[in-house]
Amino acid sequence: VTTGGRGGTPQESCKDLLMIRIRPGRGIAGNTGRVLTSRPMIQRPARTSTTLPENTPARTPRTGGSALRTTRSARSHGRDEAVSRILDVCASRPGVPLVVVTGPSGSGRSSVLAQVGEKVAEQGICSVDVPLSRGRCELADVAARLADALGAPAPRDEAALHRMLAALARRPGRFVVFVDDAHRIAHAALVSLAALARTLSGSGVTVVCSFRTPTAHPSAELAALRAAGLVHEERLRPLSRSTVEQMLVDLLRAKPAPGLATALRDSSRWNPAVVAAAVEGWQRAGLLRTVDRHAHLVERDAPRLPATHRVFAVIRELGPEHWDV
Repeated sequence: VTTGGRGGTPQESCKDLLMIRIRPGRGIAGNTGRVLTSRPMIQRPARTSTTLPENTPARTPRTGGSALRTTRSARSHGRDEAVSRILDVCASRPGVPLVVVTGPSGSGRSSVLAQVGEKVAEQGICSVDVPLSRGRCELADVAARLADALGAPAPRDEAALHRMLAALARRPGRFVVFVDDAHRIAHAALVSLAALARTLSGSGVTVVCSFRTPTAHPSAELAALRAAGLVHEERLRPLSRSTVEQMLVDLLRAKPAPGLATALRDSSRWNPAVVAAAVEGWQRAGLLRTVDRHAHLVERDAPRLPATHRVFAVIRELGPEHWDV
């Protein structure tokens, strides 16, 4: 952008221009970057009634949710193989409409969904997030949030929800629906949703959801879907020693001394969220020292974290009787 050189300022010359950022990975063709266009060229589209979109719906941002939720750019240590397997289902296995990711609190379920979201965007696969509120979500709540993510009217009953899913299944191309923290869905609603999952069989739609374990998900319905080959399960297990050591290198910018790795093995059970919280707590307490590019724990004292730290959020969700203990 130039000012013309005749006494005009950059602000005056650019005041009639708008800057528009084009985001990649949502099925949008074309170059990525910033486009300057004059204000009169932008036309407001005519308002139309909201229906289930045939075109690419915009991916909604993740809102609320797990206390251990990470950003899309966050790295999920030791979960590359799980991400690769889930991506394969989303991209090339239309006969498997459901992916279930399970693991205890802090095991990285949200990070895995975030990484899969990045990968499907890189492949040009359209996707949406269905955020769930805290507390128990009934079927009507889940249906309304799914409809909102798709840009469709909220279904009034289960039959309308079935028709909405059937319309989604007829959509051409691959499509992924992410549902994090699905353990918040009420049991009766999960039973209904498990039955509706058969509607998506053979389509290009994959629903990727995460459950915290232990959880009361409908095991009988899930077993029936598994027997029919309609579900792919990923159980996130404790991290290996080498993965935790690499995680410490990334957090501390130094190799962990043997004593530090042992302390974390004994206290965290190789849970990635607990490992990160322990390092943060030791740093707060001034108990970590770096000598010759090796991080040492100078005292075997408990990490110091505020009661409001996100790692305790799951306990707070259980209620005051658990939190007091």
